[in-house]
Amino acid sequence: MKGVMIALCMMCYSCSIVDDASAVGVEDNVQVVGKTTEQKQLVANFAKNVLALARKKLSPAEQEAQLSQMLSQYFNLEEMAVFCYGRYYQAICNDVGQQKAIDLFRRMVTRFCISLFKSCGSDSNAGFKVSRSRKVKATQGGVVSCQYWIDSVVSTQTKNYDIMWVLSGAESANSKIFDAKSEGISMKTALHDQLENVLSTSGAESPSKCIEKLLEREMAQ
Repeated sequence: MKGVMIALCMMCYSCSIVDDASAVGVEDNVQVVGKTTEQKQLVANFAKNVLALARKKLSPAEQEAQLSQMLSQYFNLEEMAVFCYGRYYQAICNDVGQQKAIDLFRRMVTRFCISLFKSCGSDSNAGFKVSRSRKVKATQGGVVSCQYWIDSVVSTQTKNYDIMWVLSGAESANSKIFDAKSEGISMKTALHDQLENVLSTSGAESPSKCIEKLLEREMAQ
């Protein structure tokens, strides 16, 4: 999780897009079915806007508000929340309602990203490049889903980070980021594990209260 989010944090003082690489065959129940220009642009725009936000001198509340709006534009927060809450999703919805459950998850992702801005470098040579993208049909448990896989590289003077973005949505116009994977770590899986750990030890306390306390602890750090 740390590797993924450090990479997200360091996006980047220049953004570029290259042509789709040729897709070949089938990879582990994944069939490559097409190219995706719009999805590459969405990822590049997100990188550009994260950088602009990181450069601004904002209070924590202002930063949180602006990043929250950005996440809604680029991330499929509802689908991510269902996955990350896991077996507790319905209990949280019953506790505070579906919209409040999504808002709590949005705050969690927002706070998680804000914590990374504190360590953002000032590398004037840093760059962000989308290197390859493909539209795929993935089969899992007999269920076929359409995804977009966007490979990118974050480059700095000291290290390069490879990030693969996973976008969901059967239609290009509805595609949003569902996951980011770097150094073998999935952002949504890491968030799921963090929530599972917190909620499984909540005892009699409501799930929403546990998440709010988690957010408070992260803000205090």
